[in-house]
Amino acid sequence: MKVFIADYVPLKNKGEEAIIRGIAEFFILQFNECIELILFDDVDGVKKNGNITQIPVNYLFKELNVKSKNNISTKLRYFWRILSLYSYKNNSMLKRLYHEQVIRHFESSNIVIVGHNGFFIPESLAIIIAAHKFGKKVIIFGSGNPIPPAWKLFLKPIYRKALSKCAFCIYREEYVYNEMKKLFINNEKIIYAPDPAFLMNVDPEDIVISKLNELVRYSEIKSKQQLLISITVLETGIAFNSAYKKYQQSKEKKCNFHSIFIAQLLDIIIEKFNCYILFLPHSIENIPYKNDILAAQRIASKMRANTDNYCVLEEDLSPMMLKGIIQHSDFLIAERTHSMISAISVGTPFVGFTTHIDKRTHDIVGNMCNLECNLFNMEYPDIKYTNNKIENMISNISEEKKLAKQTKEMIQKRIYESYIKKNIYYESIITNT
Repeated sequence: MKVFIADYVPLKNKGEEAIIRGIAEFFILQFNECIELILFDDVDGVKKNGNITQIPVNYLFKELNVKSKNNISTKLRYFWRILSLYSYKNNSMLKRLYHEQVIRHFESSNIVIVGHNGFFIPESLAIIIAAHKFGKKVIIFGSGNPIPPAWKLFLKPIYRKALSKCAFCIYREEYVYNEMKKLFINNEKIIYAPDPAFLMNVDPEDIVISKLNELVRYSEIKSKQQLLISITVLETGIAFNSAYKKYQQSKEKKCNFHSIFIAQLLDIIIEKFNCYILFLPHSIENIPYKNDILAAQRIASKMRANTDNYCVLEEDLSPMMLKGIIQHSDFLIAERTHSMISAISVGTPFVGFTTHIDKRTHDIVGNMCNLECNLFNMEYPDIKYTNNKIENMISNISEEKKLAKQTKEMIQKRIYESYIKKNIYYESIITNT
């Protein structure tokens, strides 16, 4: 089965890949056959990586990476393409709009997906309508984007039409789900379910342990009865950009304060528990502030602890391997939302750093998983308060692991109810829509 994901999917971000792997697992559960995924990424040409084909993002979204996106001629070309999609009548029109590689893979695909991970733009609505006219089954899968308030009056009827053309629409955030339910009469099509990344498998245990021994002498750490604490850090995104309010005017000063704060926190934890800290990069994009390795190195450079007590992972690992490492960690300190999802999936206790306006994390982790108490809002962080909360959790690690196991079982039940129990429903809709 060939699945055409009409979204920008930067696979250097392991959270993005985790979602895509989860979506593939969903279709394997439905049809029990090999899945080929087509997606759009920051690549120079068409690339094949296992069951994933990456196509340059500008072959589909021509204006997404254009520096002159505020240029009037660029806007006019963009709106002309959207209007052309709405009025789609035959394939020759698509050939005028898109690169031949896009058309070739689109024509041979069985299913078209839009809206993964909240990536949903006006062109997504047009793609839904055009794909349906072309006879494709279309799914909104995991979207977290509501209708932009400023455009709501204009876009509401277009959203309604696009939803009517979808086989079904899965939303991972409750506030978006509720908005779409009010918008569309056929509520059966609108489904509230855990983030698709929860479905992603983990690498086999022996392979994960072998990798951990290669990276950090895992067997030696365990023989010394040291705790292995993993951490994911970042310097971008909604949560980071709205955190550390004192330094809102300067990205450089904010990054510096962030690195000092996290370094102090880790030094205190290492001194208190003689633990081993492993920095796990979840994004290695070649874009300023989007490379977690550089963020981790900035923090490590400010730590006082002996280098024998921590390691910055610099290897490009798969999200399945990262999930396996989190599974074998005793605790996780997380700034990356999808590392929290991995921790929940495998039953590892964690704390997550976010902010009040980060609805995505509060909805996926706080509401869906009933773990609001594990989230710290970092607009005005206090090192003593944050450290005390983390120390209390680590001091009671056995109890925290029991609670994490209960949460894992709860979310597994929700996954079963949302994705597996409904197999016949999904399969019949995909087959017959």
